[in-house]
Amino acid sequence: CRRWGGAFYAALTAEKAVVASEDSVTVYKSSAWAERASCGTCGSSLWFRFLPTGIELSAGLFDDAAQLPVEKEIFVDERADWCRIEGEHRRMTGEEIIAE
Repeated sequence: CRRWGGAFYAALTAEKAVVASEDSVTVYKSSAWAERASCGTCGSSLWFRFLPTGIELSAGLFDDAAQLPVEKEIFVDERADWCRIEGEHRRMTGEEIIAE
């Protein structure tokens, strides 16, 4: 619990997730194409799932996530001006990610 990862949502891609205490997980459909899950106890974000493609787990859940490379940024056309991630990686607009 309480493992938020920062000012924006950073995720690790997974084909499936195993949750130790599923009774504490709250899942809701946040749009026609996605669902979100959070801890029902503290409210921490657990995952975001694009319904057609799979789960992305909150990077803040994992101690060693800071050591992993950034693979892509999504919704870059909607990011705040102060939110820039350095390095060479794929950057996708909202339109591009929805089309994918």
